[in-house]
Amino acid sequence: MDKLRERNRNKIFLEDYKEHSLNELDKQVPIDRLSVQNIKEAIGLLPDNYRIIFSLHLIEGYDYQEISQITGIKESTIRTLYSRAKNKIKELIKG
Repeated sequence: MDKLRERNRNKIFLEDYKEHSLNELDKQVPIDRLSVQNIKEAIGLLPDNYRIIFSLHLIEGYDYQEISQITGIKESTIRTLYSRAKNKIKELIKG
């Protein structure tokens, strides 16, 4: 069942994905905004447990219940770790 869900999730992502040219992105994002590289570096500086939960939820699109099943951690703890990861990234980006 997990393999079928994963395959379906990837299929939906690929169908919805639209490739943007670099010029389009430059027009949309103000210059004073952070670069993708800065955000990736901030995510890389997170402790392992924060980074895993943050990546699974925000980047991979898993909900808290699915992450709980994958990791074996309580759902309430997953929510707390995600919130802390998000706050830590904000701190790292601000300097």
